[in-house]
Amino acid sequence: MKTLSLIILLFLLITNCFAQQNKAIKEKTFFNKTVVFGSSVTVIPDNESVNGISKDARFTETTWALNLQYDVTNHYRAGIDVKNIFTAGQLSGKNHYYMVGLTNQWKFFHTKNTFTFLELAPYLGNYCTCGDDNPYKKNGLVFLNAGAGINIKLAERLRLDLAFHSASILNKQPGKYNFTQYIIGLDYLFYTKKYANYLRRPGEKKR
Repeated sequence: MKTLSLIILLFLLITNCFAQQNKAIKEKTFFNKTVVFGSSVTVIPDNESVNGISKDARFTETTWALNLQYDVTNHYRAGIDVKNIFTAGQLSGKNHYYMVGLTNQWKFFHTKNTFTFLELAPYLGNYCTCGDDNPYKKNGLVFLNAGAGINIKLAERLRLDLAFHSASILNKQPGKYNFTQYIIGLDYLFYTKKYANYLRRPGEKKR
């Protein structure tokens, strides 16, 4: 049932992507001009938990995320996101996990230098936030990630990304709980040649 739900969700997201692009083409408002490369690092310290009991031992979860996105329209951005999750515990040692997802971002409340957004993304990964102890490795996990945030202009091509994400495991897994994170990242914008010429100042040569 969870697999069927994920397939339906993916179908709806892909359909939405094409619908948004077709609408934008008809209205001649589509970007077709910005590719966004983003990266963020999230560090969450905690105490280790063994057999459901919190121990006086340090446990640190560090997530390095890389994503590549495309502005389908002025208000919709889609792409791929890869999360590398590193944990280090005094009792459990060092471990590495991953999550790979298809991002969908809807933008709201545009101003000259900022916009807010909502996100929804299906992920595949092996980071099982389950049970009373520390997260552990479990292959074949399917997640649904939801989030919200704000994007702030720092320079012509550089943006600050501030957000909060919460990922739910869709598989049947005892004791599962949401994988929640704050996000502090940077986005770098790559413009197509056509859009770069649109941005040029009067009298400036074409790029």
